[in-house]
Amino acid sequence: GEHRGGAPPVLGVSPPILGVCAHSHIRGLGLDDALEPRQVSQGMVGQLAARRAAGVILEMIKEGKIAGRAVLIAGQPGTGKTAIAMGMAQALGPDTPFTAIAGSEIFSLEMSRTEALTQAFRRSIGVRIKEETEIIEGEVVEVQIDRPATGTLLQIPPAPPNLSRAPQNPSGHPKNPSGRPKILSSAPQNPSNRSDGEGGTLKIPPPAPQNLLGHPEISPNTQN
Repeated sequence: GEHRGGAPPVLGVSPPILGVCAHSHIRGLGLDDALEPRQVSQGMVGQLAARRAAGVILEMIKEGKIAGRAVLIAGQPGTGKTAIAMGMAQALGPDTPFTAIAGSEIFSLEMSRTEALTQAFRRSIGVRIKEETEIIEGEVVEVQIDRPATGTLLQIPPAPPNLSRAPQNPSGHPKNPSGRPKILSSAPQNPSNRSDGEGGTLKIPPPAPQNLLGHPEISPNTQN
């Protein structure tokens, strides 16, 4: 119908309501670092000996010494058996599931006891994945390179020319632009006759005349 007077209605989404039960206030077993129980701690009150025994079992569970085994807590109704079980589950952390079932859920005409326990076990399965990685560290002490069977030719580039020395031909002698051989003299020469700054030049006399047979001609003055 039509809204008359007053503030308009506020529409919103309320946060989810968490289930509240008789043991929802328990946050642990209430033990110190030495596994000594406190009188009132983490929602637990009294039952000091039972809480200390549950703490010892809790340490064995963390170390993996009783894996695959069951723990039976027996006692009179209302003595805190479910509270201790809830405290152990809270102390193990959020990764440990805790499923509480009542006796009426097991003894039922609609479902067998085996099926009821099987469903409870399936709700309490926790899967933990552990990955291990091996890292090998070392030092490189030797490097081997495989060459092809045909082999490779390594070409060494020529050395850069030395500008402080005169260019040489393949025979090892200085190059002569005129093409005529040049002989270095060991005797000191006149500096005016030097052409390249590395010593004087020695002129070679013309060859002696030869006859038709290729022998050098002998002048009459040289005969005795």
